[in-house]
Amino acid sequence: MEELGADALSVITPYFLTPTEEELVQHFTAVAESVSIPIILYNIPKATGCNLSAEVVGCLAEVENIRGIKDSSGKEENLKAYAELAKRDDFDLLIGSDSKISYGYALGASGAVAGTSNVITEVLVELDRALRKGETEKAEA
Repeated sequence: MEELGADALSVITPYFLTPTEEELVQHFTAVAESVSIPIILYNIPKATGCNLSAEVVGCLAEVENIRGIKDSSGKEENLKAYAELAKRDDFDLLIGSDSKISYGYALGASGAVAGTSNVITEVLVELDRALRKGETEKAEA
């Protein structure tokens, strides 16, 4: 994908077999070392059967071109832990569960990749703008 011009890669966990935490670190590190473009980890345990722990993500955040995580787990404990990691200047938290966008922004998420953005684009753009401006009432509406 890098050779075809991709700006970044979104990489999920292996999903046929459940890897150990060490195997997850090895997998994502190998992917990151094979390209020079940024990597965004994608945590979607409903589809992969494997949740990325904060410990694994913390290790991976040290890899130079692993720049963030998109979390679609819907779990607030994941978001809290990832938000702590995202306080680093070079690591971002992206919200992937539409119902957690406001919550994630309150924790410091830098953005969202919403599944419904193709259907209710205007609503999500306005939500993003309101959250970035601190307009809580408008965001809640």
